[in-house]
Amino acid sequence: MARPTPAAKSSLQLASATFSQTRQASKRRGNEAFFWCDWCDGYEHRDQSFGILGSIVDAVGSVIESETLFHDIIAFVNGTYTDENVAILDKNRPGWATQLQGYGVVINNASIKSIDRIQDGAVVHNVTTDTEYDKFQVNLANGSSIERDAFLTNFPSIQHSTLGSSLGVKVYSEKMIVDPGSMRTAALGVFAVGDANSDNATNVPHAMYSGKKAAVYVHVEIEKEHAATFLQKREVENIHERMGNDLEDLWKRLSSD
Repeated sequence: MARPTPAAKSSLQLASATFSQTRQASKRRGNEAFFWCDWCDGYEHRDQSFGILGSIVDAVGSVIESETLFHDIIAFVNGTYTDENVAILDKNRPGWATQLQGYGVVINNASIKSIDRIQDGAVVHNVTTDTEYDKFQVNLANGSSIERDAFLTNFPSIQHSTLGSSLGVKVYSEKMIVDPGSMRTAALGVFAVGDANSDNATNVPHAMYSGKKAAVYVHVEIEKEHAATFLQKREVENIHERMGNDLEDLWKRLSSD
């Protein structure tokens, strides 16, 4: 099976660049036509020219996720089209090259120098169709540039805080592992809600739902601890009743002699 020929294949010598600059640029722009979930944020840009940013290893899955909304797709793989990554894809996704060819996806392996915004979808939009018309220019290190309207990003994610780990929370794939029935973590008294936890749901209704569930369990747990103090107090009283005052009386007699 022939491998698809990436655009700008001659730019492999520029592959030492990483996506770090591109990632920072997209973070500065917020979520303005840059998103990691096209079903969460891509509807306003449906049927527009589309770019996928990230390793070629992730590009195939992203194309399958995006094809319903987007058809003009370029995967900007930034020098990751290598024999090593091709071997990974051949093993994990047999037939991947044929699938990309079938979808008409263009693979651009050139290193990305910058991405400039040239039109603001918050200004140029259609309220009736709920469509935003952002436009960006992708500047490549080989001197060429390509325009796209929206991007899906495949950048790695990390927990922004180490508090959970320091408290003893177990983390898997940068997600805090929880009991989905209560949102409890492995650390006593620590709960994790929203997309920080491991139940792999990332939307606002889920964050509200898991937060409410955790709040209920926190309330009950605190009250159980409070209720236990009444039993502890009664147990102390029972001990005194069973022991009596014999030792105290003996001490008083010995002290008076």
